[in-house]
Amino acid sequence: MFGWPRVWATVSIVLALALMGFGLHWILTPGVAPVVAQANFRLLLSDEENAIGDFDSLNIWIASIGLLHGGESGSWIEFEPETQSVDLTLVQGDNAVEIWRGQIPEGQYTKVFIFVDHVSGVLGGTGEVVIVKLPSGRLQIPTPFEVSADSLVDFVYDLTVVAAGNEQSGGRYILKPQIGQSGSGHEFNEVLWGKMEIKGKIQDFELVDGEGWIQIEGYEDPIAIEKNTEIEGTLKIGVIVEVEAVVQPDGSLLATEIEVEEEGEEEDED
Repeated sequence: MFGWPRVWATVSIVLALALMGFGLHWILTPGVAPVVAQANFRLLLSDEENAIGDFDSLNIWIASIGLLHGGESGSWIEFEPETQSVDLTLVQGDNAVEIWRGQIPEGQYTKVFIFVDHVSGVLGGTGEVVIVKLPSGRLQIPTPFEVSADSLVDFVYDLTVVAAGNEQSGGRYILKPQIGQSGSGHEFNEVLWGKMEIKGKIQDFELVDGEGWIQIEGYEDPIAIEKNTEIEGTLKIGVIVEVEAVVQPDGSLLATEIEVEEEGEEEDED
């Protein structure tokens, strides 16, 4: 006769083998493409030069990505991008940045959708913040491509911002997909940057008209702040903040969100 410890050890081994057999990715929500180590598909974002020169920065916030597997009666795969915010002024021309990498089912794909939360930019010279319109709440490119299990497909999703109207009618800007410059097999220069989360005490900062920088204790370089940076709370020297930032192509950090901790929050956690 054997004891309970040996029984639980046997059960643990059986469960571990079962998880290895089925793959941990099946624990994810059905219908959501899992991100795995050996990817067969990458989605990159680029900007065709048009009215982008009017902007100091032009940020697009992406809610999700949709791929149509097969024809019109095919199945949809939807997932969230790993990089949710991109400054399009940094990916002009042949430059492109990866926003998702993972494994998707093999076969033919006919459409790629990007569902956009919002787009806003800062005009050069005036510093005016403008909301850039979309034809709808999503961007669609009906460019087919094939995916297999043993090769990596790089799909470049090219966008362009165009000026519409005039000064008298209150000129505006529209963001549109560039079908002719999008798809797999296009040459591109990859821009490498990523996201960072930093938590620490404010050593110093400067903020004028929504722009400036913040210095966190323990970090050598300051983190830039722009008009689109979301700031929750009041910045003060000595307070603890959580900063979400992107690493830009030149290696510098740009804060996308700064959250100020309430006084006493650190002590409560202890």
